[in-house]
Amino acid sequence: MNSNIFNTGVAGAVGPSAQASNVTINQNYGTMLSGMDMLTLAPQLDKLKEKLITEAQSTEQLLAVAAVSGAYDAAKSNQPSVVGEKLKGLGDWVLDAATKIGCTVAAEAIKKASGF
Repeated sequence: MNSNIFNTGVAGAVGPSAQASNVTINQNYGTMLSGMDMLTLAPQLDKLKEKLITEAQSTEQLLAVAAVSGAYDAAKSNQPSVVGEKLKGLGDWVLDAATKIGCTVAAEAIKKASGF
Protein backbone atom coordinates (compact mmCIF):
# COMPACT_ATOMS: atom_id res chain seq x y z
CA MET A 1 0.00 0.00 0.00
CA ASN A 2 1.42 3.34 -1.03
CA SER A 3 0.46 6.24 1.22
CA ASN A 4 2.47 9.20 0.05
CA ILE A 5 1.07 12.46 1.34
CA PHE A 6 2.61 15.74 0.23
CA ASN A 7 1.61 19.09 1.69
CA THR A 8 3.35 21.76 -0.29
CA GLY A 9 3.10 25.39 -1.12
CA VAL A 10 4.64 26.18 -4.45
CA ALA A 11 6.58 23.23 -5.87
CA GLY A 12 8.18 22.38 -9.17
CA ALA A 13 8.12 18.62 -8.58
CA VAL A 14 6.89 16.54 -5.66
CA GLY A 15 7.12 12.88 -4.76
CA PRO A 16 9.29 9.86 -5.35
CA SER A 17 11.33 10.15 -8.53
CA ALA A 18 9.80 13.56 -9.30
CA GLN A 19 11.80 15.70 -11.68
CA ALA A 20 11.55 19.23 -12.92
CA SER A 21 13.71 21.09 -15.38
CA ASN A 22 13.59 24.51 -16.95
CA VAL A 23 11.00 25.64 -14.41
CA THR A 24 10.46 29.21 -13.28
CA ILE A 25 8.26 29.84 -10.28
CA ASN A 26 7.23 33.39 -9.49
CA GLN A 27 5.40 34.23 -6.31
CA ASN A 28 3.61 37.55 -6.07
CA TYR A 29 2.67 38.20 -2.47
CA GLY A 30 1.16 41.53 -3.39
CA THR A 31 -1.56 39.70 -5.27
CA MET A 32 -2.21 37.51 -2.22
CA LEU A 33 -2.80 40.60 -0.14
CA SER A 34 -4.53 42.64 -2.83
CA GLY A 35 -7.47 44.55 -1.47
CA MET A 36 -6.08 44.48 2.06
CA ASP A 37 -5.91 47.93 3.63
CA MET A 38 -2.29 48.55 4.61
CA LEU A 39 -3.33 51.51 6.79
CA THR A 40 -5.49 49.16 8.87
CA LEU A 41 -2.94 46.35 8.81
CA ALA A 42 0.09 48.36 9.97
CA PRO A 43 -1.10 49.20 13.51
CA GLN A 44 -2.31 45.63 13.99
CA LEU A 45 1.10 44.30 13.02
CA ASP A 46 2.69 46.72 15.47
CA LYS A 47 0.37 45.53 18.24
CA LEU A 48 1.11 41.91 17.32
CA LYS A 49 4.85 42.56 17.35
CA GLU A 50 4.65 44.04 20.86
CA LYS A 51 2.69 41.01 22.08
CA LEU A 52 5.11 38.56 20.52
CA ILE A 53 8.12 40.35 22.03
CA THR A 54 6.78 39.60 25.51
CA GLU A 55 6.32 35.89 24.73
CA ALA A 56 9.22 34.97 22.45
CA GLN A 57 11.61 32.43 23.92
CA SER A 58 13.13 30.38 21.13
CA THR A 59 15.27 31.49 18.23
CA GLU A 60 12.43 30.59 15.87
CA GLN A 61 10.04 32.82 17.81
CA LEU A 62 12.53 35.70 17.84
CA LEU A 63 12.89 35.37 14.07
CA ALA A 64 9.10 35.49 13.77
CA VAL A 65 9.07 38.73 15.79
CA ALA A 66 11.62 40.19 13.37
CA ALA A 67 9.48 39.11 10.40
CA VAL A 68 6.36 40.74 11.88
CA SER A 69 8.40 43.89 12.52
CA GLY A 70 9.54 43.90 8.88
CA ALA A 71 5.96 43.38 7.73
CA TYR A 72 4.88 46.32 9.88
CA ASP A 73 7.51 48.56 8.27
CA ALA A 74 6.40 47.42 4.81
CA ALA A 75 2.72 47.99 5.60
CA LYS A 76 3.51 51.54 6.75
CA SER A 77 5.20 52.09 3.38
CA ASN A 78 2.26 50.53 1.49
CA GLN A 79 4.30 47.63 0.09
CA PRO A 80 1.89 44.66 0.12
CA SER A 81 4.29 42.35 -1.72
CA VAL A 82 6.95 42.85 0.97
CA VAL A 83 4.33 42.40 3.71
CA GLY A 84 3.29 39.08 2.18
CA GLU A 85 6.88 37.93 1.85
CA LYS A 86 7.58 38.73 5.52
CA LEU A 87 4.40 37.04 6.77
CA LYS A 88 4.84 33.90 4.67
CA GLY A 89 5.23 30.78 6.76
CA LEU A 90 5.13 32.33 10.22
CA GLY A 91 3.10 29.47 11.61
CA ASP A 92 0.54 28.84 14.28
CA TRP A 93 2.29 30.68 17.13
CA VAL A 94 2.01 34.05 15.37
CA LEU A 95 -1.45 33.34 13.93
CA ASP A 96 -2.78 32.27 17.33
CA ALA A 97 -1.36 35.40 18.98
CA ALA A 98 -2.93 37.65 16.34
CA THR A 99 -6.29 35.96 16.82
CA LYS A 100 -6.14 36.09 20.63
CA ILE A 101 -5.45 39.83 20.73
CA GLY A 102 -8.12 40.67 18.17
CA CYS A 103 -5.88 41.60 15.25
CA THR A 104 -8.26 40.17 12.68
CA VAL A 105 -6.77 41.94 9.66
CA ALA A 106 -3.27 40.80 10.63
CA ALA A 107 -4.53 37.24 11.14
CA GLU A 108 -6.14 37.28 7.70
CA ALA A 109 -2.92 38.60 6.12
CA ILE A 110 -0.91 35.83 7.81
CA LYS A 111 -3.37 33.22 6.54
CA LYS A 112 -3.30 34.55 2.99
CA ALA A 113 0.49 34.86 2.89
CA SER A 114 0.97 31.38 4.36
CA GLY A 115 -1.62 29.75 2.12
CA PHE A 116 -3.96 28.66 4.95
